[in-house]
Amino acid sequence: MNWFAKRAILALITILVAASLTFFVVRSMPGDPVDALTQEFMRQYYMNYDEARSLAESVVPYLPKGTILEQYIQYMKNFLTGNLGVSISYSTGTPVLELLASRIPWTVLVVATSLIISFLIGIAIGMVMAYKHGGKLDSA
Repeated sequence: MNWFAKRAILALITILVAASLTFFVVRSMPGDPVDALTQEFMRQYYMNYDEARSLAESVVPYLPKGTILEQYIQYMKNFLTGNLGVSISYSTGTPVLELLASRIPWTVLVVATSLIISFLIGIAIGMVMAYKHGGKLDSA
């Protein structure tokens, strides 16, 4: 097996492990998204609990049903097909994949800029080190 195939398999395994850990960490936290949104509606719109809960359940398309294993299988199916669900906190009802996609250009810009800057700084430091060969910095 060549180097690229090994790296691709390792990357896939890493992504699956990270997704699995995310699932179990989120499930182990107290409360659920509906409770959090209910509290937010009560605070923001001065609703009573029943009204806020009803509104939260209508807004949140995800209500956990079934055993933890069934939920995990459904989560992984959705994850592997690109269905990351909808946002319930940032922009209620907007697909998460859409939110992520809208931020990719800026992320690439920041990463590319920092890479270029670090490359230029590294080259400059390397040139100084080569020019002052045998100096104090070489023996450090």
